[in-house]
Amino acid sequence: MPRSLQAKILVIPDLHCRHHRIEEIIDQVRPLRTVFLGDTFDQFGDSPSENADAAKWLRHSIHQSDRVHLIGNHDLPYCFDYNWLQIKQHGWTREKFKAINRVMKSVDWAMLQVFHIQRPYLFSHAGLQASYVNPMIDLSDLPDWVRQEETDFWSRLYHNEHHWFLNRGKARGGDHAFGGPLWADWKEMVVMPGWHQVFGHTPNQVIRTEGDEEGSITCIDTVSRDSEYPSYVGIVNAHGYHQRRTVDVLAGVEYP
Repeated sequence: MPRSLQAKILVIPDLHCRHHRIEEIIDQVRPLRTVFLGDTFDQFGDSPSENADAAKWLRHSIHQSDRVHLIGNHDLPYCFDYNWLQIKQHGWTREKFKAINRVMKSVDWAMLQVFHIQRPYLFSHAGLQASYVNPMIDLSDLPDWVRQEETDFWSRLYHNEHHWFLNRGKARGGDHAFGGPLWADWKEMVVMPGWHQVFGHTPNQVIRTEGDEEGSITCIDTVSRDSEYPSYVGIVNAHGYHQRRTVDVLAGVEYP
């Protein structure tokens, strides 16, 4: 079976300015859709010019119809010029803000999403912690509820207001029990029946997953400081969700 028929979705975790071989990875897999899990910007020891380069790549990529770019906690402070979003300890600087926004315009930022849903898969930057889901809804109706919450999130941000999507749990130095979908930590996540969540945000050497065919959580943030690309990518095909070593993808190793 041709790869183009097998790979329905290619999932790319947090990049943090490590975008240089992403086009090569996409060319090897030839998916019907590519979902990026956010955190395009910020890296240890980076410079404004490196982030401007990442912004140029993002601006080109984000307008391609077969790609979905989700927003991460490291992207949002460059999207909105609000002091309460800009945490210098996490890498934000005014110089990088200016460099990125000389490239990215409002029409580009507006393409970013918090969630991408393709039943039974729910993609986000850090994961949707089940405690935040309205207990009055049936989980089969989750997409409608998520869309309503995301609309409210963007509306509140444009009015310089906080939304629970931005909550930080204690595992991430916050004062909430659990983080929202831009800040949730792997340790906070639980399986929601009927949904397979795929997210990044919590770095690790290998992909972590829990659950079964009825529901699962999978974290694929595998970018290290010393690598020029994520160690693993995710692939959704006719047989379900799979993880692939990026070096094998780049080498053209066939996947089942």
